[in-house]
Amino acid sequence: MKGNNLPVKMFLAILLAILLTSVHPANAQTLPKIVLIDHLTVNSVGQTFNASIYLNLTAGTNITNLKGWEIKMSYNTTVLDCLSAQLLPGHPLEGLSIMNPAPTIDETAGTVLYMCITVQMNDCVNLTTTKPLCNILFNGTAVGTSPLTFIGLNATGGTYMINKDGLKISFEAVSGDATVIPEFALPLLITLFVATATIACAARKKRWN
Repeated sequence: MKGNNLPVKMFLAILLAILLTSVHPANAQTLPKIVLIDHLTVNSVGQTFNASIYLNLTAGTNITNLKGWEIKMSYNTTVLDCLSAQLLPGHPLEGLSIMNPAPTIDETAGTVLYMCITVQMNDCVNLTTTKPLCNILFNGTAVGTSPLTFIGLNATGGTYMINKDGLKISFEAVSGDATVIPEFALPLLITLFVATATIACAARKKRWN
């Protein structure tokens, strides 16, 4: 009877080894991230604000021979207008000869396209730490929440990074949103709180009497 269990034990040991081998590489891989920082709050209609975008590299993550990048972001045109974009100080290609045209803003589709690439063929950079990329300037035009979503991931004409050989660099995208709140929202909440507290105190006093 003991001899009959040997093939079963061998099969289970081989199966466990296969599972451990297949899971380990996936867990070990960490990709750079193009990140829109935080959930943004706009305190009144008509206020302008920047959506800041960063290239996030965690410990052990690196990018080799980065030559250029492009951002395409979608937004809700009933809540926001896109006004402009600009590179942030300390961006990865700072100090090199670059092509950085004005953003392409499509208010009908609700998209903004912005890019930066080195001019010289062999100009590129190696990165091991987080770097700022750009600011996208918006105006809050109505009360509401607009997703700010990176689109066209790793596709030409979308959101991508390339190396000096013209090959796409793998990455993850972390999108965000912006909420425009009424200018009177905070004073109104304070007034309602005070009124509610006053009514509660009066009712309590009446009970005591």
